[in-house]
Formats: sequence, C-alpha cells, structure tokens
Amino acid sequence: MEWIGFWGSLIGGLLGGIFTFFGVLITLKYQKKEKKREQNRLFYDLRPRLEIEEFIPEQKLNDTGKCDCELAMLDFVYNEGDDGKQHFIYDKSSLNNENLYCVIYKLKNIGTTEIVDFCMVSNFYKTTSIFELNLKNRIVKEAFLNYDAWANREIFVKKGEDFTVKICYLKNNNLPIINPSISMYLHDINGNIWLQNLSLSSKSTGNSLRSDRQTFEAFRDFEKPMYCFKHPEAW
Repeated sequence: MEWIGFWGSLIGGLLGGIFTFFGVLITLKYQKKEKKREQNRLFYDLRPRLEIEEFIPEQKLNDTGKCDCELAMLDFVYNEGDDGKQHFIYDKSSLNNENLYCVIYKLKNIGTTEIVDFCMVSNFYKTTSIFELNLKNRIVKEAFLNYDAWANREIFVKKGEDFTVKICYLKNNNLPIINPSISMYLHDINGNIWLQNLSLSSKSTGNSLRSDRQTFEAFRDFEKPMYCFKHPEAW
C-alpha cells in the first residue's frame, strides 16, 4: 500500500504546485492592473483642463479688441460645378467685418499641466466651416471647406493662467444658439493631446479627456466629408 501513499503525495504536491502557480499568476495580474490604474490616475491628475472664467455676450466684431484665438464659423451651401469640382458657397456679406458678430470666452487652465497649443474643430461637417478669422476672405472667395481653427500665436498657458477665444459669425447664422458645441483640442507640454467640448448654448465646458493624434487628425480631415458630399448616402 506504500505506492498509494507515494502517488497520493505526488498528486497532492502537483495539485498544490498548480494552485500556487495560478495563485501567483492571479496576484501578478491584479498587481499589474492596479499599477496601470494608478498610472492612469496620476496621468489624469496631470492633465490640462479649461473652465470658462468670463463670457462676453454677442457684440459687433468691429467693437472688440484682439484675442488669443480668433475664429469664424460660417454656414455654407454645397455645390458641384459642371466640371465636377466641389464648391462650398458662403454668404458673401461675411466678407465685410461690419456684418459679423462675435462672442468672447475667457478660458482658464484649472488643470495642472501647461497648454502649448490649442485648436478648435467643427462638429458640423454638413453645414458649417470653422477657420481662423484672418483666413476668412480667402476661404469665402475661393469656396473652400475647412474644419479647424488654431490659436493666433504660440500659447503657453500654465496652471491658473487664462487666454481668450473669439467666435465670429453672421447674425442670420445664429450659430451660438443652433450649434450646441465645438471640440477643443489641448496639446500639453508633455506631448499629450486632450479633448474638451465647449458648449455654445449653455456656455459651459466638459471634462478634458485623453485623445491621440490619430483621432485629432481624423476630426480635421475633410477627405471623407468631401466624398460624402458627392455621395450623400455615405453620411
């Protein structure tokens, strides 16, 4: 009967070893998961985040001063010429700044990381272009499509500092009421990209969420919308 005891001890040892092995694996997996969670927590603790410190309501563009980021949001009508070229027709009255109105946001960085670049992206591919105000005449005259607007200068916004954003539009577009939000991409000093929404109707900002360059470039890309204008069923 000694062989029974031998095999019993051997099987018991093997089972104990297997259970110990899987126990160690589970522990290591749990520790790795906890370490990643802690890294993510620390990473998010070091993000930039914008908050509206001041909102200046609608006024005529020519009655305002210079802002750090000045952009225009204009509605367009899509038109395809006989030559097959795509045109985006804007209201020509926008060429005269006397016809433009604007709202101004003073945004404060309440996060813990410096912002070194800032871009606003349109969420309204079918109807609205967004671009830097100083490009307005060229885009309107040449019937271009554009979906992003950058700060007028290199910005470096530390924790607690602020900068100003001016959003211009035609009165009849009524964009701050119709369009609920636009996306703000914040580039921080560590090379990370963060996405934060600015609500034009409620005058509020969402939380800043981690993004990446691929997603950022996809928002700015207009090749897919250009295809969809030719093939509306693809929207």
